[in-house]
Amino acid sequence: MVESAPRVPSGMPFVVNPRVWRTLALFWGILLLFLPFPLFFIVLGAVVEGPVVLGMGVALLAFMVGMTALVSFIRWRLLIYRGPFLGAGPEGFWIRVRPYSSTAVWLPWSEIRAIEMVGPGLLGQLRVYPVQVNPAHGPRPYLFSLFGADRSREEILRQLTVLSAGRVPIAAR
Repeated sequence: MVESAPRVPSGMPFVVNPRVWRTLALFWGILLLFLPFPLFFIVLGAVVEGPVVLGMGVALLAFMVGMTALVSFIRWRLLIYRGPFLGAGPEGFWIRVRPYSSTAVWLPWSEIRAIEMVGPGLLGQLRVYPVQVNPAHGPRPYLFSLFGADRSREEILRQLTVLSAGRVPIAAR
């Protein structure tokens, strides 16, 4: 029987938590990539054009840093306060219904038709196909993205294989 909870319990034998700093580093890295544009306007305004272009450069820089900080804070808040992504044990496992939702579902191993890992490396996804279709979730599999995970693809597959004890087919594509 599939049941839900406000969040994935952290006391399971195998837990996959979000790696928040990886995603925040990505946002700030993108900012650094585009940083030369406002700096160009600031230098151009200070040296050649005057206060209008200088003001444009400063405004653009403030906007870019402010938006990156806002998006980073929102992403940090959504990831860190929602608890683990996945928790597995010998009886079954908990998985978040959606990446930014804290709602989790409990799936006993007997209620899982198949588990597959698709996609390369950090872009991979864990797909969990339940035996019965959950009316609230629809016929889609439960998805878990590896980008924000603190465990590697191989470690997740190895632990799920050990914990499922052959009760569920687990494949990697």
